[in-house]
Amino acid sequence: MLQVTLAALHLLALGLGLVGAGPRAQFLAQAARATPRGEALRQAFAADARWGFAALLWIGTGLWRLLAETEKSVGYYMRNPLFHAKMGLLAAILLLELWPMVTLIRWRVAIRRGADPDVVAAPRAARRIAAVSTVQSVLVVIMIFLAVGMARGFGARPGGVKPPAARAAPRPGLSRGVLLYLHGFASGPSSFKARELSRRFAARGVALDVPDLTPGADGFERSSPGSMLAVAEARLASAAPPHALVGSSLGGYLSAVAASRAPSIERLVLLAPAFRLFDRWSARLTPAELEGWRADGLETMHFASGRRRRIGWQFFEGARGWPAFPEVSVPTLCVAGTRDETVPIADVEAFVARTPSARLVAVDDGHELTASIDRIFEETAAFLAPFTDR
Repeated sequence: MLQVTLAALHLLALGLGLVGAGPRAQFLAQAARATPRGEALRQAFAADARWGFAALLWIGTGLWRLLAETEKSVGYYMRNPLFHAKMGLLAAILLLELWPMVTLIRWRVAIRRGADPDVVAAPRAARRIAAVSTVQSVLVVIMIFLAVGMARGFGARPGGVKPPAARAAPRPGLSRGVLLYLHGFASGPSSFKARELSRRFAARGVALDVPDLTPGADGFERSSPGSMLAVAEARLASAAPPHALVGSSLGGYLSAVAASRAPSIERLVLLAPAFRLFDRWSARLTPAELEGWRADGLETMHFASGRRRRIGWQFFEGARGWPAFPEVSVPTLCVAGTRDETVPIADVEAFVARTPSARLVAVDDGHELTASIDRIFEETAAFLAPFTDR
């Protein structure tokens, strides 16, 4: 919900900016042409207020979306030339605004103190601010076109690699593509599905890369969805695209988030993917339990190490604001158990219903899907054949 709200407010701010800067230019030009200037200045000041509010909303929501990574990773934006162009235009708009902002503030203060608007507002200055406002309106329109281009994937340089048209020649030192497995919560590379799928793919000459998403002695205790995803994205960045991901439970959800951010990922296999991550944790624990987690951490069984461990509050806070159902456009295979009591199959069905490129295979199994490993490998191998058989 936060992702949609921020995106909507950001777009509304752009529209509000246009109905601020444009009319400001119109009324200031009118004030420069004839006297009395009082009414034209009043209208210009109102438009200027809209322009200022729009700028604050625009920059505020933009920074929130960027730093909180509600849409894509910071790295994705930093590597996108369209984003650089947008920021350049924003900087130009802000620089152009310095003199008009100071001048209009002085005019407002003088008029409030009883000065004659016809004397305060010099025609030449009014014409200059009107011209600046017109230029700013044009720059905002250009920024809207750049934003649309970014939303359509133009300018993307995922992982710092070359764009799709140049992928035939990987850079020196980079391997060609990665088939990555992302394990679930409190799990690790030694999990049953990770070991079994690795063994079966290896028998076909295919390497399944299974990184530890919570590395280090206290890696699990300090982990968050963002830190786990960063491990996966770093591994993808070390190889030339395209890539494919297989994810289990939390790893399935993180795989979908990764694919929503990185065009370098061309296929997904999601095993009991833990959609609605934050909502499910919120509903699972009572307010008292959540407060205990905040104060002392949450004790849980860590299956990878075979002992109980205490994960920090940053995991729950890190999940806040992440999309319940990441927007995925690549071919996606989902496998879910009809008896899954951890992630209801209805959640996976909801994701598939809103994702035209996704297909669901329902199996008579629980969340671990251990009894369905033969079916999982059969479906996964066939689905990934266009990737693994190149």
